[in-house]
Amino acid sequence: MRTTFVAAVVTGLVLSGCAAAEQAVEQVQQQVEETRELVEYCSAAARVAAAANERDIDAAIAAGETLVVEAPDEIVDEARTVLERAKQARDTQDPSVLQSEEFRTAAAAVEDHARDNCDPTS
Repeated sequence: MRTTFVAAVVTGLVLSGCAAAEQAVEQVQQQVEETRELVEYCSAAARVAAAANERDIDAAIAAGETLVVEAPDEIVDEARTVLERAKQARDTQDPSVLQSEEFRTAAAAVEDHARDNCDPTS
C-alpha cells in the first residue's frame, strides 16, 4: 500500500514537472515567433527605406507588402496607408500623392516605429 502511495506521489510530481516544462517550452516558442515577426518587420522596413532612397517604387511596394503583413498591431494601419499611397502614386504616375499630409504622417510614424524597435543604437 505504501509503495502505491509513493508511486502515486512520484508520478504526480513528475507529471506536474512535465506540465511546467511544457509551459516553459510554449513560452519560449511564443518568444521565438515574436522575435521572428520582429526580424521580418525590421527587414522589410529596411528594404522599404533602401528602395525609397533609390527611388525604386516597385521595390518599395514589394517590401511594403511584407511590412504590412509583419507590422505589429500598433503600426499596421500606418504601414497600410504608406503602401496604398505608394501604389496609387505608381499606378497613376502621380508622385504628388507621396507629398500628401496623410502619406507623410503615416510614413513618419512607420519610420519612427521601425527606428525605435529595430535600430539597436536607438
